[in-house]
Amino acid sequence: MKPVFTFDEVGVLKPHDKAKGMKGVVKGYVDLIAERTRSEGTQIVRFCHTRNPDGVERVRQELADAGIAFADAGCACVRDRGDAPRHRGPGHRRVQSLVE
Repeated sequence: MKPVFTFDEVGVLKPHDKAKGMKGVVKGYVDLIAERTRSEGTQIVRFCHTRNPDGVERVRQELADAGIAFADAGCACVRDRGDAPRHRGPGHRRVQSLVE
């Protein structure tokens, strides 16, 4: 089982779900972004990864294949205070894979 995280409206990291395997993680993120797109409109997505650039590309492709409109804000995590990624503000979503 792999954890699936998201950020809330004020930038606090929150557990969203658990998924079986990376295919399940990707499906979970696609479903989450699809749901938020339906309720909030086009999402601004910043893709982050821990040594898994292929996983990020897989999520991008799955979003495109599902016909989900999103604004790609890149793949760099902005960091402050050591190693903690910083949330970019309301309307931004971070897709993060925590796979070693």
